Amino acid sequence: MANLKSESTICSQCKGKHWNPNSQKETQASVLKEFGKIANNCVNGEGGVVHCPYAK
Repeated sequence: MANLKSESTICSQCKGKHWNPNSQKETQASVLKEFGKIANNCVNGEGGVVHCPYAK
């Protein structure tokens, strides 16, 4: 089982191109549309902690 510190195949393919710093909903919808599922790192943690390794 992968953990949040490992990079999913979705992350390695996306490389943050779907990251929207203003909308988690838009980020997740865009990733879901392209890849058919959402990586754990596309979901911010409690308190707005960003898990996307490519977030800018």
